Amino acid sequence: MNINNFLQKIKKEKPTPKWIFISKSILFWTMFVLFVFIGVVSISLIIYSLFNSDFNINNTNLELQIKFIFNSLPYVWIIITALFFVVSYLNIRKTENAYKFLSMKNILLALVVTFVLAIVFYNIGFSKFLDKNLQENIPVYKNYMSQHMFDVWNNPDEGLLIGKIKEITTNNQIILDTYDQKEWIINTNENTTIRGRVEISIGSGIKIIGTKTGNNTFEAQEIRPEMGMMMQNNQMMNMMNN
Repeated sequence: MNINNFLQKIKKEKPTPKWIFISKSILFWTMFVLFVFIGVVSISLIIYSLFNSDFNINNTNLELQIKFIFNSLPYVWIIITALFFVVSYLNIRKTENAYKFLSMKNILLALVVTFVLAIVFYNIGFSKFLDKNLQENIPVYKNYMSQHMFDVWNNPDEGLLIGKIKEITTNNQIILDTYDQKEWIINTNENTTIRGRVEISIGSGIKIIGTKTGNNTFEAQEIRPEMGMMMQNNQMMNMMNN
């Protein structure tokens, strides 16, 4: 191609309108803010889920504590958070000045800001509000969280039980109906610790840490409230039956 043809080609090409660059910039920053918000919300829900699952089980051995913590992790939100970071990274890489945004300093700063905002969301109760509304309005999410809690706490061989109080006897025993429709005799004594706002009354939901002593007997070391992540009685029973 000679110089004349090259100059003629340049003359024929029209410059890209300025509004296209502006629109791309607005779209990029809008998507970036959206991804940051999703990341903050996801991490705040991870924090809420962990604390709401009572992952501190100090009366058990270290192996069970570690296993319990891993079982309690809200993997659905961890996956969403991971996807948020990947999409954000790929989105920034497409920008003209990607090398500036993707410096180690900026990445660390973005992570710190995200985690700080997530903690703020958790402390002001936004994550609790969002989790409650998701469970009330999205059946799939509600069933997932309920099943997740059941899977974590319905492990009598490992010293964990969850269910509803069916009966309270005069000799320090609690008859517990678990959500897989089994009945357990829970023995308590003066060393049994009561944590949180537990109501030891018929129909109350409780979580128990202790030791399995027979096919349907259990020695309670600690009793906790069921908290708010489980479905109520008949709903949970129906879910387990299905």
